[in-house]
Amino acid sequence: MKRSFRPPPLFRFFKKGIILLFIIGILDLIIGRTLQHFYFTQESGLLYRTNYAMFETMAEAVVLGSSRANHHYVPSVFEECLGMSFYNSGRDGNFLLYNWAVLNAILDRYKPRIIILDINPNELYYSANSYERLATLLPYVKFNKEIRNLVWKRSMLEPIKLLSSIYPYNSYLLTIAIGNLDFNMQRKSDDQGYIPLYKEMVRKPVVIENSDFINDQAVDFYKVEILERFNELCERENILFYLVSSPTYCLHNNTSGEIDIKKMLFDNKLNYKDFSRIEVFQNITFFADAGHLNHYGAVAFSGMVCDSLRNENQER
Repeated sequence: MKRSFRPPPLFRFFKKGIILLFIIGILDLIIGRTLQHFYFTQESGLLYRTNYAMFETMAEAVVLGSSRANHHYVPSVFEECLGMSFYNSGRDGNFLLYNWAVLNAILDRYKPRIIILDINPNELYYSANSYERLATLLPYVKFNKEIRNLVWKRSMLEPIKLLSSIYPYNSYLLTIAIGNLDFNMQRKSDDQGYIPLYKEMVRKPVVIENSDFINDQAVDFYKVEILERFNELCERENILFYLVSSPTYCLHNNTSGEIDIKKMLFDNKLNYKDFSRIEVFQNITFFADAGHLNHYGAVAFSGMVCDSLRNENQER
């Protein structure tokens, strides 16, 4: 009697493994594409504002930066003063490298007349956390070469992780869900990207007498290079580039490290305006907390920046 052929156990194991990987791959693709769809169809919230900044705004003047940009620049003040449309692209907790990505996405579509970058000089120190935060850009790696290059800086494993369609979105599941709900628009609306802070500091924060620990940090020369490229790209596109340090409530004197960073910004032929320690803003009624102006302070500061910009724009 002729015996039927049975593959060896190892072959059957690999066959089952391949089938399982195929099923996982299909599920990953389906779930990833579903998350991608809902990520880019949000109509409110943090992620919506990032998508709008990158892919929709056509504003003539755009501000970039972190939470200090998001809460310090009032669009209506700039529009009335400059006579041009304005969008606030600031995003909490996202700094220079993220904003380089947003600038490149914007310039892929159109050319604004003015770009304002709000920067804290301490952003130019090396911080591993600042590279971890590039996870924000994972959903956008396919849209722009510069964005892809930035994400690769986060980890050598990012190209492998991005073989998964779910990976770019797996930390945003709740945010995506909320951003697609109508009630979120009423819960936390924005004014052309600007989020006002209405609270007011009720007491002066404790002054830090010795903050020289900052001096021990090393300057991140990759970030310095990105800042120079920011300036060069705007110059090449004939865009007025305005680099601004907005007000903070003074908790300590300038350290030698901060002074060196600011000197470098001035010396690098950057159009740098330092409003961080301006005396008129050393008043707690202007602040929601030590690092952020409230809406009252933001209106006053926006008018100050606007006057400076208008004068400079007229000289061009």
